Amino acid sequence: MQRSYSRCATTAPAFPRRSTDLLFDPFFTTKGVGKGLGLGLSISYNIVKDFGGSLSVANHADGGAVFRIELDAAEKMKEAAE
Repeated sequence: MQRSYSRCATTAPAFPRRSTDLLFDPFFTTKGVGKGLGLGLSISYNIVKDFGGSLSVANHADGGAVFRIELDAAEKMKEAAE
Protein backbone atom coordinates (compact mmCIF):
# COMPACT_ATOMS: atom_id res chain seq x y z
CA MET A 1 0.00 0.00 0.00
CA GLN A 2 1.26 3.46 -0.83
CA ARG A 3 1.65 6.07 1.89
CA SER A 4 0.69 9.72 1.65
CA TYR A 5 1.99 12.51 3.81
CA SER A 6 1.32 16.13 4.61
CA ARG A 7 3.63 18.61 6.28
CA CYS A 8 2.65 21.76 8.12
CA ALA A 9 5.18 24.33 9.32
CA THR A 10 4.62 26.84 12.12
CA THR A 11 6.30 30.15 12.75
CA ALA A 12 5.90 29.81 16.52
CA PRO A 13 9.08 29.39 18.56
CA ALA A 14 10.72 25.99 18.22
CA PHE A 15 9.98 23.43 20.92
CA PRO A 16 12.68 22.82 23.52
CA ARG A 17 14.36 19.48 22.75
CA ARG A 18 13.11 17.91 26.00
CA SER A 19 9.52 18.88 25.11
CA THR A 20 9.31 17.00 21.79
CA ASP A 21 9.06 13.65 23.61
CA LEU A 22 6.07 14.94 25.60
CA LEU A 23 4.19 16.98 22.98
CA PHE A 24 1.57 14.33 22.26
CA ASP A 25 0.90 13.51 25.93
CA PRO A 26 -2.50 14.65 27.23
CA PHE A 27 -2.39 17.90 29.20
CA PHE A 28 1.20 18.74 28.21
CA THR A 29 1.50 22.35 27.10
CA THR A 30 4.31 24.81 26.52
CA LYS A 31 1.88 27.70 27.06
CA GLY A 32 1.49 29.62 30.29
CA VAL A 33 -1.04 28.81 32.99
CA GLY A 34 -4.60 29.31 31.76
CA LYS A 35 -3.51 29.59 28.10
CA GLY A 36 -4.19 26.07 26.92
CA LEU A 37 -5.35 22.64 28.04
CA GLY A 38 -2.67 20.63 26.26
CA LEU A 39 -5.16 18.39 24.49
CA GLY A 40 -4.97 19.48 20.85
CA LEU A 41 -1.87 17.55 19.79
CA SER A 42 -2.84 14.53 21.89
CA ILE A 43 -6.26 14.35 20.21
CA SER A 44 -4.71 14.87 16.76
CA TYR A 45 -2.11 12.17 17.39
CA ASN A 46 -4.77 9.63 18.41
CA ILE A 47 -7.04 10.40 15.44
CA VAL A 48 -4.15 9.87 13.02
CA LYS A 49 -3.07 6.71 14.89
CA ASP A 50 -6.65 5.33 14.75
CA PHE A 51 -6.45 5.59 10.95
CA GLY A 52 -3.18 3.63 10.90
CA GLY A 53 -0.94 6.66 10.45
CA SER A 54 1.67 8.60 12.31
CA LEU A 55 2.07 12.20 13.46
CA SER A 56 5.54 13.54 14.19
CA VAL A 57 7.21 16.87 14.87
CA ALA A 58 10.67 18.30 14.30
CA ASN A 59 12.14 21.72 14.80
CA HIS A 60 12.72 23.61 11.57
CA ALA A 61 16.27 24.83 10.91
CA ASP A 62 14.99 28.40 10.40
CA GLY A 63 12.88 28.36 13.57
CA GLY A 64 9.42 27.07 14.32
CA ALA A 65 8.32 23.48 13.98
CA VAL A 66 7.29 21.12 11.19
CA PHE A 67 4.51 18.59 11.79
CA ARG A 68 4.23 15.57 9.50
CA ILE A 69 1.15 13.37 9.11
CA GLU A 70 1.60 10.08 7.27
CA LEU A 71 -1.37 7.88 6.28
CA ASP A 72 -2.10 5.01 3.91
CA ALA A 73 -3.16 6.40 0.56
CA ALA A 74 -6.86 5.98 -0.18
CA GLU A 75 -7.81 3.44 -2.78
CA LYS A 76 -9.48 4.78 -5.89
CA MET A 77 -13.27 4.60 -5.67
CA LYS A 78 -15.14 2.87 -8.50
CA GLU A 79 -18.23 5.04 -8.31
CA ALA A 80 -19.27 8.13 -6.42
CA ALA A 81 -21.19 7.85 -3.18
CA GLU A 82 -24.73 9.15 -3.19
